Amino acid sequence: MHRNGIDLPRFHWKQDSKVIPFPCSKRVGKIRRVTEVLTNKSDCPKDAAIYWKRIMTDLERQMSRAGIEQDLIEIELQEFAAACQYSSQCSTTAGQFPDDEN
Repeated sequence: MHRNGIDLPRFHWKQDSKVIPFPCSKRVGKIRRVTEVLTNKSDCPKDAAIYWKRIMTDLERQMSRAGIEQDLIEIELQEFAAACQYSSQCSTTAGQFPDDEN
């Protein structure tokens, strides 16, 4: 905007913004659901692989549409995968150890 021939830069100023995603590794409900579905599909590895690819692709698209930088998306997806693997290991070992009766 010009006023009396003077350029007023504050009217052209645009703040750089950075979108910070909710950490995928903290999406407990989604992690539990993915782990449950993958466990149910464990007898058919092809179906499990297709499901996993769809979940990861959907998460990536969701974050990309929100304006999250690609390098941060990759980190979030790796952390989500690690959380799912940990959840799977915990659910696999749950109940295998008898309670102490002491």
